[in-house]
Amino acid sequence: MSDKIDGYSADSEHITEEDVKYIPAIKKLIDENINYIQNIYNYAYDNYYPEFLKHKNECPYYTKFGNKNLSYKQAFSWFMNEKVLPSTGKTILEEYVEKNIKKIKPEVAGRLLFMKDIIEGPFKVVDASHYPFIVLEKQKTGKKYISVSKIPSQSNPDNLYVRNNLIDARIYPITKNRYYMIDGIVSLRSNMAKYKMNSDKMAEMIINAYAGQQMRMYESIVLNNDATLKFILNKYPEEWIDGIYHALGFRDRGEAKNVKKTFILSSFSKGKAEDLLNNKFTKKQLNALKVLYENSWAVKYGKLKRTFSSDTEYWWSKKPPKSDIGILRLHGFIIIGKMFDGNKYYKSALIPLELRHAIKKFFESEYDK
Repeated sequence: MSDKIDGYSADSEHITEEDVKYIPAIKKLIDENINYIQNIYNYAYDNYYPEFLKHKNECPYYTKFGNKNLSYKQAFSWFMNEKVLPSTGKTILEEYVEKNIKKIKPEVAGRLLFMKDIIEGPFKVVDASHYPFIVLEKQKTGKKYISVSKIPSQSNPDNLYVRNNLIDARIYPITKNRYYMIDGIVSLRSNMAKYKMNSDKMAEMIINAYAGQQMRMYESIVLNNDATLKFILNKYPEEWIDGIYHALGFRDRGEAKNVKKTFILSSFSKGKAEDLLNNKFTKKQLNALKVLYENSWAVKYGKLKRTFSSDTEYWWSKKPPKSDIGILRLHGFIIIGKMFDGNKYYKSALIPLELRHAIKKFFESEYDK
């Protein structure tokens, strides 16, 4: 299907019936890209964070959102994809793709390298009637682009993608011929449609859209049945690491992300799991763990959330989850990701390998007897 999309090159600057047919395939392409992009992010953070701090003020895009997470995301995505580093003579994106992907999956490498080819706005929204496809017109040239939003339709910020709105955004090609991905933080420059909003509402909308996008990305990490807490902590964003760190009783003194991960893992080797099982979790939360224990440590997420409360937002350190599943995630006992079952991937809940011995021992003792 990817080859078909790459080969499709309609002359029309409008969304056609053929474009609409490709919506499921485009969404699948985006999902496939998510894990690669997250791996590149982790590589950049682990290897070049000090260099990022030196260069972050060079970011040419707007970063003064009043929300440090949005400002950081804007600057770091530029640093990762566009900044040619003096130490290597290439971008981190180029370096990672060359070292880890190009020889194994050349077609994926080519697709990821499209991320360098940034086209900067402002753009006028010409048509958003076939969301997530949006026709954007670059103001300086008048050229139109069939662009794709990563935000799902139920989270579509209607006040943003409205015909004739002028927005600041960046796009890059996602296929060879026709489609472009909307990247970075999108902000409204002027609203020429029927909607009006103040700056606080606009900021809230951007933050909510960003949080939703991040949740989908981190809940799409591919897991196998023996996935470890160490593996998932290496994938998690700093916001979630901070949330887990605080929930386990550590006081934040400005330690680096990697130091916090080490403390988290170390605590479970020193009896933290047993302490939480005996003294922290409610009967309902323990029953949620029991469902996974009795199903070889993993179940489809839909099955679990039908019985146990599951509302979990992105901001774990600022608004810790209060639901049954959310509290277990916050303490490292459940991880959510995509697991292969038969012929497709399903969103699933899994207990990480390091915690299974303590949980097995707990349920084999006096619990519920």
